[in-house]
Amino acid sequence: MIQRIAVLGFIVLLAGAMPGPAQEQSPPTASVTARLIEAREEGPEKTDAALSDIEKKLKRSFNYKQFLLVGKGGKTIKQKEPARIALPKGMALETELLGISDGRIQLSLKWTRKEGKSTKTLFNTTVRLQPNHAVVLGGPSANGGGVLILAVTAR
Repeated sequence: MIQRIAVLGFIVLLAGAMPGPAQEQSPPTASVTARLIEAREEGPEKTDAALSDIEKKLKRSFNYKQFLLVGKGGKTIKQKEPARIALPKGMALETELLGISDGRIQLSLKWTRKEGKSTKTLFNTTVRLQPNHAVVLGGPSANGGGVLILAVTAR
């Protein structure tokens, strides 16, 4: 009787160690942050403290004296599921995670602006980002001079 219980216990242990049916993996996700920045030529040199992580990149990429954060938004997105990140001034970033490979996050980006009842596409592109590194993209003129810039970071 004891021998039967021991054998039965051994069989139960073996069954628990055997691989079960393959479980579905959830699709990859990425946290995307978009920052709307106004760059100005006039006045003393000044960069908003909230942009300190990308200040050098902004100054290298754009010949302006001031960089001011207008607003930001973010979302965690799943692969192949488009998302919209609302931004100030009637703007939005429509984004989709296309994949993650070689340690880089590939996103489609569509920057839009509401104009009356219609929506104008400012640009539509695809980028491959290293996690926590921003891409900065120049956009339309800002009211009062200067230009709007979109900085996008993913992780």
